[in-house]
This record gives sequence, structure tokens and C-alpha cells, in this order.
Amino acid sequence: MLKENIDNNLLEVRNLKKYFPVQTSFFSSSRELVHAVDGVSFGIKPGETLGLAGESGCGKSTLARLILRLVEPDSGEIIFAGEDFLKKRGQELRRLRRKIQIVFQDPQSSLNPRMKAGEIISEPIQIHSLAPSRAARKEIVIELLRQVGLPPDSYSRYPHEFSGGQRQRIGIARALALNPELIVADEPVSSLDVSIQAQILNLFSDLKTRKNLTYLFISHDLRVLSWISDRIAVMYLGEMTEIAPTQELINKPLHPYTQALFAAVPIPDPATQRKKLLVPGEPPSPIHPPSGCRFHPRCPFVFAPCKDTPPPLKPAGNDRLVSCHLY
Repeated sequence: MLKENIDNNLLEVRNLKKYFPVQTSFFSSSRELVHAVDGVSFGIKPGETLGLAGESGCGKSTLARLILRLVEPDSGEIIFAGEDFLKKRGQELRRLRRKIQIVFQDPQSSLNPRMKAGEIISEPIQIHSLAPSRAARKEIVIELLRQVGLPPDSYSRYPHEFSGGQRQRIGIARALALNPELIVADEPVSSLDVSIQAQILNLFSDLKTRKNLTYLFISHDLRVLSWISDRIAVMYLGEMTEIAPTQELINKPLHPYTQALFAAVPIPDPATQRKKLLVPGEPPSPIHPPSGCRFHPRCPFVFAPCKDTPPPLKPAGNDRLVSCHLY
């Protein structure tokens, strides 16, 4: 991480690690470790949207849950608003947790089907004692429903009575209920139709402006991240490979893995020609990640240092970081 920018970050993640034990076979009691998040560092400035990209299984969702302390890391630091989040306990942890909220991927499974929309949104308000009475809570919830584009009568309806896009709006309203500073959006539009995706992305953008929010926006879809993000961070096999301002990353991706991701994005104009970077094979197992650069078994530009020496995430100009021996 660029040293001069650390003090300006709302969220600072430093060398975060999380390994999960797994049983190697049904007939054996021996266990090995999945390197889900392995030494990840990055920062997010106040009011910024940092997009987090990478293929399935690279550790994006695990990283999101570590930041919210839904899962405890094995090592590393999480600094939020200048405070060490991992050292907080009791009321101090409760106070900081109010400022970091999450919007989940699947709005159907993340909403309690036995609770009405109004109850779902008002629950965190009640838990944190942010309103003096039931009537005051209802007034806050009605306003939150309005802010996410839902009518007041949504208050008394159950999740199954809404469409997928409307359910995601309820999830967003619930995340807004505690007036957070940072929202972690974990693939929030991946389960929605394309036309509904655009509406939800516009809602996120509008709320960011009106409420001065900061986002960590996770998606495997680079088109989504290119539209909504100020910067994009790319993960591969539990590690960061590149972090750069969005337009710079689109115009000139440096890391071979990032180049491959952008080369795979469909172009709507069939007359447009683009150089394809073909990446052979499948991602290696996170139980036994390759030595050196983790991308080297699939990289078309691999050379001697890549196989033995892990490349550090180092500056590559203009608020840009890349983990590659080519730079």
C-alpha cells in the first residue's frame, strides 16, 4: 500500500490471512488448509467505491466476511476510521459494527421469510436502540423504503411478495438503517436480470452521493465494476494481483491475469477487434497454491523468477499497485 495514502483511508486492510481446515478424504482424519485469503492488503478512501474482481473461489466473499468480522481472521490488521477493528470487544465492537454494513448476493436467502419487510428493516434499529418507540421506528423504515424506491405499503408485505430486484432494495434499506459509513456489497446484482441490475446499480450510485457512502463492491462482472467503481482491485487465488484507478485498468491492465479478465469481457460490436490473451488450464487448488507467483502455471509471460519468488504488491505509478515480476 502506498505509504502516503494510508492516513487518508477510511478502511485499511493489512496482510490479512484466513485459512480453513478441510478433510482430505472421507476415509481419512487428516486435514489440510485452504488458503482462502493469504496476505491481502489494500485501502479505501472516504466516499470511494473500490471494486473487487476475480473469478469464483478466489477469496472475494471470504474477504468481505473478514472485514465485517462475520469470520475472524488468522492474522493481519483491519483499521477502520483510524481504530483497530480486530481489537474491539463488547460495546466498542458494537459501536464500530454499526458503521460497516453488508448487502448480500442473494436477496431471497438473506431475508427472513417469516418477517415482513418493515420488521426486517426495523430490526437493526431496535437492536441498537436508535428509535424511542415502535411508531418512531416505523417512520424511519417508511422513509428508508422511499429512499430505495419502494412504496410505503411494502412495510406490511413478506419477502415472497416482492420481485428479486425489490427484495434487493429491502436488503439495501436494511443496510442503510444504521446510517453506516461503509457498505460491503457482495455480488449484489449477480442474481438479477440485466435490466434490473442497471436499476440497482443506479440506486447504489444515487445513495452514495446523497448519503456520502463508501463502498467495497464485489463482483465477477468487470462491466459492472467498470461502471460503478472509482478503483478496481483484482484477486487471484487468495492474493491481490493489481489495484488501479478504473479507467487506467480498463485502458492498460498490467498484470497478465487482469489482461485475461478484460479480454474475456464480451464486446457488443462484432466489428470491433480486440487482442485475446488466452490463459490455459484451471486455477490451481487453494490447498496447494503454486510457489512463487500463483499465476505462473497459467501465465503466457512466465520466466525464471516467477516460479520461485512471490512478487510483492508494489507501486506502478499514479496510485497503482501490481504484483508481477514484469514491472
